Amino acid sequence: MNAGSLAGYSARTPMKIWLPSLAASLLVACAPSAPAPDAVADSGVESSVLDSSIEDGSAPDASIDAAIEDATSSPDATSSPDVTSSDASCSPPDAGALQRSYYCDTSSVHVLARPGSPTLVMAIARLGSSPSMGCGVVDSVEIVRGAMMLQRVEGAQVFSVGATNSLVASATAAPALEAACADRTGRLNAYGMIIRGRDGRGPFEARCGSAASGARWPPGLHLACHSGLERPPLSSAGANFTVMSVGPSSSTTGFVSIPHSVGAPAFTMVDVTLEVLSPQRAPFSAGPPLSGVVTMGWRNSASETTVGAQPYTQLSLNAFGPVPFASELCPPPSMPGPGGMLPPFFLAKISGRNARGPVTTEVLSSCTSLVR
Repeated sequence: MNAGSLAGYSARTPMKIWLPSLAASLLVACAPSAPAPDAVADSGVESSVLDSSIEDGSAPDASIDAAIEDATSSPDATSSPDVTSSDASCSPPDAGALQRSYYCDTSSVHVLARPGSPTLVMAIARLGSSPSMGCGVVDSVEIVRGAMMLQRVEGAQVFSVGATNSLVASATAAPALEAACADRTGRLNAYGMIIRGRDGRGPFEARCGSAASGARWPPGLHLACHSGLERPPLSSAGANFTVMSVGPSSSTTGFVSIPHSVGAPAFTMVDVTLEVLSPQRAPFSAGPPLSGVVTMGWRNSASETTVGAQPYTQLSLNAFGPVPFASELCPPPSMPGPGGMLPPFFLAKISGRNARGPVTTEVLSSCTSLVR
């Protein structure tokens, strides 16, 4: 698996998905979070099961659909199911005895509102140790904000150690998580996960986002909310916007890839507006707090592509003329290091329609201006 800022761009991902945002992705260093060994006490079970994983966003339809079906069919389950795996290369590891910490990065929590069906929560992360090899089992995931646990999900899901875009939790969303979608300012830094499981060397604990010690950039975990989607966008790719000169004017472009089931595109039409939510400066960056804004004048489009058996909707986001983002939200490139300026991150909220009705999605994003 690729690591760091290229996490999620595998050999199976087509060039037309990752090439447009590759240059901007390389501008941001993405080091694994420092693991925190402190354990926390278990608390009450909120709901449901883990039955699938997303491997670089290209898991077969059946495995992801099984996770959605099982999460909604038994939302009040408190017991763990038999260990399952959607990765043919992995099998449940034999239990070891060594307790230790895993790192967690490129993690995200997604709340998916679906008209006529229960709202889902899906948690995605890359879990690893040193060396990152073999397989592990996730037994429980706690989604927290500060000291408050918003939801606990139990299950037994095999994952490949170090793999990006691993689905570590899927369940009917707790009311506290649904209410968190009203938070428009703290979604990049306020939430965290505590993940417990085991591998061949013994039990482990991984802490993500605000539950981890230390600071990192890009944000270690973000909370994104969606409506009308079956599955969240590819979190590890994000939507990295780039502003470039086009004669006397400028062009702002971004790209998003969203997996979906066969015959059910995630978007068929995209609105001309794009909303910036929860913008946040990098740690130790100077300047006043950033504010969200609704930007106008986008010329957006949706198209379809397939990787293996997995179909994707690709959103092409384009704005010509005045740069839609303020200069502090879209700075010139700067390499990480002493004196370097890391770009802010934000959630780009995109609206539109599909065959089932209105749809919205939120994608972790940054912007870099190449205009001199």
